[in-house]
Amino acid sequence: MLTVEKKKKYTAEDYMMLEEGAPFQLVENNLVMSPSPSLIHQLILGEFYDAIKAFVKQQKNPGLVILPPMDIYFDEDNVYQPDLIYISQDRITQIVKDRIEGAPDMVIEILSPSNAYYDLRQKKDIYQKYGVKECNTALKEFGLRRMFLHAHSLSFVNSKGEPFSVSAPLDAELQGVLDKLNAATPSRQRKTRAT
Repeated sequence: MLTVEKKKKYTAEDYMMLEEGAPFQLVENNLVMSPSPSLIHQLILGEFYDAIKAFVKQQKNPGLVILPPMDIYFDEDNVYQPDLIYISQDRITQIVKDRIEGAPDMVIEILSPSNAYYDLRQKKDIYQKYGVKECNTALKEFGLRRMFLHAHSLSFVNSKGEPFSVSAPLDAELQGVLDKLNAATPSRQRKTRAT
């Protein structure tokens, strides 16, 4: 990501004056530009969207599943465009105006080398500050300091019927959390250590 440095402090008003579709987000008063996502990023995003959309459609009160680019206005210093947004049916009228104003129920940020710094630090803090719902709060006592999705290996059949696989090792923080969970639940028979 590239931070534009022509002005010391940008605001949401400055951001809204950008050309529609400009590849920027406003992160702590900085205009941050992202190159277009990689192919693997977009394939993963498509699979998440298909799976979440199919699940949401089956619900009694489905809500909205939204792909980028879509601005979420948090405050005058922060306007983000996460990779995927979910807003529950009962909150649509509260936060959906001409743009989304306030915390959605869920955001998904797919990490790439160009965006990891902002997504894991500054943006995560704003998501928490404004109340993006967090499912794993109970795991904080075991040392989990951030929300993330991790799969040692993930394989599925995509919407075209083709097999798709991704794999990655666990980072030290998550491995430590899993070790603590295993120690706290000795009757647990499942193996959670990465191999």
